[in-house]
Amino acid sequence: MRALLTLIVGVILVLAAEPAWAASDRRIALVVGNSAYRKFPSLPNPRNDAEDVSAVLKRVGFTVLGGTDMTREQMRDSLRQFARAAQDAEAALVFYAGHGLQYRGRNYLVPVDAKLEDEFDLEYETVRVDDVVEELNRADGPRILVLDACRNLPLSTRSRDPFSSTGLAKLSGRGLIVAYATQANQVAYDGTGRNSIFTGAFIKALPEPGLDVAQVFQRVSMNVDRVTGGRQTPELSLSYPGQFYFNKGETEREAWPRARASNDPQVLRDFIAKYPNSFLVDDARDLIQRLEARAPARADGPVIAQAERSVTAQAERGGAPQPERAPTLQLARRPEDLASARAREEAERLAWQRLQEEQERRAEARRQAERERLLAEEQERQRLAQEEERRRQEARRAEQERQAEEARQRKLAEERAAAEARERQRLEREARLEEERRRQEARRAEQERQAEEARQRKLAEERAAAEARERQRLEREARLEEERRQAEARRLEQERLAEEARQRKLSEERAAVEARERQRLEREARLEEERRQVEARRLEQERQAEEARQRKLAEERAAAEARERQRLEREARVEEERRQAEARRLEQERLAEEARQRRVAEERAAAEARERQRLAEEAARREDEQRRVEAARAEQERLRLAAAEQERIRLAAAEQAERERLAWQQLEEQQRRRAAAAQAEASAPVAAAPAVQTAVAAPADGSVQTTLDALKAPRAAPSAALVPSAETGAPPGGQNPAQLRLALNDPTQPLAASPAQPSAFPKAVLDQDRLVRETKAELERIGCYDDEPDGTWDRDARDALRRFGRQVKLSPIPTDPSPELLEDLKGRPANLCPLECGAGERVQGDRCVAIARPETKPVRRREPKPRAVAQERRTPAPEPRAVRPRLAPAQAPVSTASAPKPAAPRAIMGVGF
Repeated sequence: MRALLTLIVGVILVLAAEPAWAASDRRIALVVGNSAYRKFPSLPNPRNDAEDVSAVLKRVGFTVLGGTDMTREQMRDSLRQFARAAQDAEAALVFYAGHGLQYRGRNYLVPVDAKLEDEFDLEYETVRVDDVVEELNRADGPRILVLDACRNLPLSTRSRDPFSSTGLAKLSGRGLIVAYATQANQVAYDGTGRNSIFTGAFIKALPEPGLDVAQVFQRVSMNVDRVTGGRQTPELSLSYPGQFYFNKGETEREAWPRARASNDPQVLRDFIAKYPNSFLVDDARDLIQRLEARAPARADGPVIAQAERSVTAQAERGGAPQPERAPTLQLARRPEDLASARAREEAERLAWQRLQEEQERRAEARRQAERERLLAEEQERQRLAQEEERRRQEARRAEQERQAEEARQRKLAEERAAAEARERQRLEREARLEEERRRQEARRAEQERQAEEARQRKLAEERAAAEARERQRLEREARLEEERRQAEARRLEQERLAEEARQRKLSEERAAVEARERQRLEREARLEEERRQVEARRLEQERQAEEARQRKLAEERAAAEARERQRLEREARVEEERRQAEARRLEQERLAEEARQRRVAEERAAAEARERQRLAEEAARREDEQRRVEAARAEQERLRLAAAEQERIRLAAAEQAERERLAWQQLEEQQRRRAAAAQAEASAPVAAAPAVQTAVAAPADGSVQTTLDALKAPRAAPSAALVPSAETGAPPGGQNPAQLRLALNDPTQPLAASPAQPSAFPKAVLDQDRLVRETKAELERIGCYDDEPDGTWDRDARDALRRFGRQVKLSPIPTDPSPELLEDLKGRPANLCPLECGAGERVQGDRCVAIARPETKPVRRREPKPRAVAQERRTPAPEPRAVRPRLAPAQAPVSTASAPKPAAPRAIMGVGF
């Protein structure tokens, strides 16, 4: 029972009470709406606009002055009252709906009794907007001027109409906020309903809590632009540095956390009653059901729940609970519950009775207010009669002032003519001076031109000489470059053939990848087209439904407004309640429309997010494929370079083998000649032996006779073991050069077999040579090394490596090459090391030029040469020498100690040495 009484009292207080803060703030508003013009066509909306804006401003705490269909004197009196009330006010606002015009950049508001024939009537028949702004400036806080007065005002039919400009001119001022119904110098449109398009949007946005003044007019602008299809766009001039809120009440977003944190269902029901159109109402109802499900069942639960549902439904429909007798419910299922049921029924009856009395009291208050309004109107009519007499007197006084003004204007015209004559004389003098100055400038320019031509001729001669010298140098460089290009062309032709084969393979792979990509894109395009078609059909259905709803609303609004206009005067109370219901319904529609727009925006954002994710995944996949292709290309390049290096080593080994083969052929020829000479000596008499200069080794027994027998024995032909192999150039028996030389020096010494020795250098030596050459080539490519790359790691190479380490900030700075450092160099961009110029030079592009000597030729930066496969240094093999054997005298015994020692093998120069 306590919960039911609390709910009823809360609903009554919410519906009946005015905002508590309205009385504490000094907010002043002047609202004027002129519709029934006497000399110009009437306007259907301004009267309704002024009444509705006044009602909304009162709800948010403004004290409203002004009225509808006001004459000039009434507007001036209302402006005077507004000026007194706006003194030191927290905020001041002026709203005007009606005819307005501009003349010479100034804006004027047109009263209903204005008589405008020409520009002289403006000051006496209209109200200047500048005067309104001057009175607004009396307020301390924001000063807001809202002008729904941008309509065409048909005046004179003369060919030269001083008021032909449409719309209003712009206003400005510090702390002033000016809202125009449309852009400057444009015309606003009247609405088809009760209010104009601009004012209807303003009434909807103004009472919404939590919006500052800029947000309110932003929503107004968006609503007007949407309704008119872009044909009318309101404009806002904002020079107020702070923030101002029309409705300082708590917003639904601010109230919801407190209501959600409460375990009392009554707090949630109060939230629903206060914000019936909120999108959080469904969440509040769900939370109430969960709380009630957890609470213990009570006997009076159904009664209270039904009463609460009834009151909540009435609040959601926008009206107060109707004073009707609560239904009698058959709830007593046991005899002991009958007393409590009767007590609850009596309490409900008393509550509804109090509610009916409260509504009757409010109706009586409204009737009393209506009687006071009629009395005030009677007093106003009497005051208007007095004002009419006063206006006639002022008209006569104004006529006298007009004649005086005409005389003053004639005097001003004469003074203006004299001033114009003086101005013409001054301009003529200035023209003569300007002509003289131009002639002097022309003479000076001619002298400067002649001097410039002489300087240009001198520069041209110097440039021609410099170009001749440059041509000679370029011709020399061209000849050298042509020779280098020819050698390079031969090498590049071989690489081109290999590259073309690789490109053909890559193009086939790329074609396959592109074919798969096209198929995937076609599938995605088909899916995207189907999704767009579905989205287009859905949007078309929503548009048709929205148009049908708008037509229905327009028809309902037109019918309701027709009925309300007929009974407006005799049923003011019903009209007030209907306006409140209409305002709540329109607010609910606005919130529903905003919720639908949010859903559409969220769906669109989700679709865009999915599309972005798909594009990101697609880009990542393409990037991965590109990296794999680049990696495969780099691997193929590495394999090509390795194959070229192996080919170079094989060619070097073949050349070395060929040199050794030729050397062995020469040795074999010498051996044949020696064998022939020895055979000739053997056939000659023994007496000729001393003439033979051949040294032989003593036999093992040391006898001379055995040695002579050996000399007399016929010499055998050279063994096949001495013939070098056709493939390797080394003897098949595996003898090394030292053994062969010893055998050739001593023909009687047999050739002993020895292990085979390779003719090429060890792999470690070749790898080190290749590492040094490639490291130098990479240092040259990135601009840190300026010399021909070879296999020697010298001081210049170490300095270049240190320069690279300092440039990329390596720690510690390397001094020797390594495979890891070579890989790092290959990944660096070209020209990494900056160009270093000498004294008196500066960097210009990729070369050094002199600073203060134009005749000095620019020093070209040495272009990095393409990296070439390291080649071994070809050093001709030493010519093998055959030592002629020396023979001791025949009488002397031959000793083994006299045999010549075998010569040590000479080192063969090759790669890296």
